[in-house]
Amino acid sequence: LDYAIGRCRANKGDIIMIKPGHAETVSSATALALDVAGVAIVGTGIGSNRPTFTLDTATTATVGVTAANIAIQNVVFSANFADIVSVFTLVAAKNLTVNKCDFVATATNMNFLHVIDTGTVTADADGLSVTGCKWLEPDAATLAFALVDGTNARWEINDNIVITGAATADVAAMFTCATTKILTQMTCLRNSVQITGNAGSVAGLWLTTDATTHTGIMAYNNLKHIDATTEIWQTSNAGFGLFENRATAVGTAQGYLLPAVDA
Repeated sequence: LDYAIGRCRANKGDIIMIKPGHAETVSSATALALDVAGVAIVGTGIGSNRPTFTLDTATTATVGVTAANIAIQNVVFSANFADIVSVFTLVAAKNLTVNKCDFVATATNMNFLHVIDTGTVTADADGLSVTGCKWLEPDAATLAFALVDGTNARWEINDNIVITGAATADVAAMFTCATTKILTQMTCLRNSVQITGNAGSVAGLWLTTDATTHTGIMAYNNLKHIDATTEIWQTSNAGFGLFENRATAVGTAQGYLLPAVDA
C-alpha cells in the first residue's frame, strides 16, 4: 500500500482498491505513510476477507497521516504488540476520513491505546471524520478512542461501536484532551460504547478536558461502565451541547440521562 500511495498524484482523485485477503504488517512509524493528498483507499471483501494491516514490533508502530483529504474504508487494523500508542498519528492531516474500519487485537494482551492521536499543532487534524467503525479491544490497558494533543475543528465522530477492557484509573472512553486543547464545531452522535472503567473515577467517563470553550453537539450516545460512585460524563463544563446521552454502571438496568436533565 505504501508503494501504491507513492505512485499517486496529489489531489487528482486517485483511488487505491485493495483486494480481499490482502495482508501486510506495519512494524514502525514510517512503514506505511499516508502522505499524498486527496487519495482514497478502499478495501474490498467482507468480514474476515477484508484487507488487514497488522501493527507489530514496537509501541510506536502506527499509520502516519501527513497529507490532507485522505479517505480509508473497509479495512481491518490489528494490534500484535502490547500498548501500541495509536492506529493513526495525524500531522498536517486535515479532513482524514475513516469509514467502516475495524480495530482489533491479534492476540491476548496485544492492544492499541488509542485509535487517533493528533499532533500538537493547531488545526492539523481539522475535519476528521470517523464513522461506522468498530474498536473491539479487551485489554485493560486500553485508553481513550482519541488523544487530542492539539486544538482542532469540525470533527465528525458518529455511529461507531467501541467495546474495550479499559480499566486504567481515570481514563475517558472517547476523548482525552491535553491541557488547554479544545475541539470546536464537533458532532459526536449515536456512538455505543462499553468500557470497564474505574469504580471511583475523577475523570470524565466520556471526555476528559480542562477547557470550557469546546463547541458542538454530543447526542444519542450510549455508555456502559462500572463507575457507580461518581459517574462524571465530562470533567468540566466543556461547552458542548448535550442531548439524550445515556449511561449506566448496572448490567441489569437501562441507561439513564447523563448528565442530568436541565430543570
